[in-house]
Amino acid sequence: MRVTHFRQDDKRWRGEVMWNRALVAAAAAAGGVVPEDAADLMPPHSRGNATIGSDGCMITSLAMILRWLDPDAEQAWNPQSVLAAAVSEGFSHPSGISMVTLYADLVSDVSKGEVQLACKEDYLSGRDGWGRRGRNFVADCALLQAYLRLPPTTRADFAVMLKIGTWSDAFASHFVVVHPGQEGVAHTAEELRVLDPAMSETANHATWTLADADRNLRHDPKIGEAWRDQGIEPGQLAGVWMFARWRQGGRYLLGALLGAMASEV
Repeated sequence: MRVTHFRQDDKRWRGEVMWNRALVAAAAAAGGVVPEDAADLMPPHSRGNATIGSDGCMITSLAMILRWLDPDAEQAWNPQSVLAAAVSEGFSHPSGISMVTLYADLVSDVSKGEVQLACKEDYLSGRDGWGRRGRNFVADCALLQAYLRLPPTTRADFAVMLKIGTWSDAFASHFVVVHPGQEGVAHTAEELRVLDPAMSETANHATWTLADADRNLRHDPKIGEAWRDQGIEPGQLAGVWMFARWRQGGRYLLGALLGAMASEV
C-alpha cells in the first residue's frame, strides 16, 4: 500500500470553511433552522470560522483512509474533496447542523459501499465521561491490537482511526490514523506509529508516534488545561474507529479481524 499523509494545515485546503461561526449562532438561535440569509452570513474564507486548518483533523484522517482503501475512485481523495462531498451529500452544513457525527457514513456513500465503518468504540475520556471504569490505552484496545496482529496483506484491507483527548468533538479532541506501515504489535503510545493531521511540515511522518501526537496537542495551553481538568493521562485513548473494504468474494467486512480477536480468547 502506498502511504499518503495529509496535513490539515496544507495551504491547498487549510482555508476551506467547515462551519461558519455566524451561521452556527444564527441556526442555534433559530432552533436548528438555517436562516434564509445564510449566504450573506457566510463569506467563503472569513477570519474566525472553523476551517480544515483549525478543525479538520477528522476530515483529514478520513481523506487518508479513503485514499488508501478506495484507490480506484474517480477522483483521488484529499481533505478538500472529502469536505465538498460531505456538504453536497448533506452530511455537513456550514451552520454546524450534523457536524461530524455522520461522517463515517459519508465514507460508505462516496466509495459506493466499498469502504465502510466496520465498528467503533468510545471510551471514558475524563471526569465527565460515561462512568466506564478504568482508562483505555494502546495495550487495552482489543480492536487496535487485533488489527496490529493481522498479516500485512490482510491488514491492507483495514484502517484504524484513533481519537485522543476529550469525548467531545467540539473541543480538545483530536483524530489520528494508525500508520499502515506499523511493524508488529505496539503496547504503548511510544511504540505506535500514527499519521497525524496536526503534525508540522518538518516532522517525520514515518517515525511520528501516538505519544508525539499527544505531546503536540498538549503544547496548546487551552487543550493542555482542558486535558488536565478532565484528568486525561498521556497516551489515553478516547475512541477507536475501524474501517474496512470489501474484497471480492468476501462475505463479511470483519471476518479476518474477528478471527484475529478470537485467537486471543
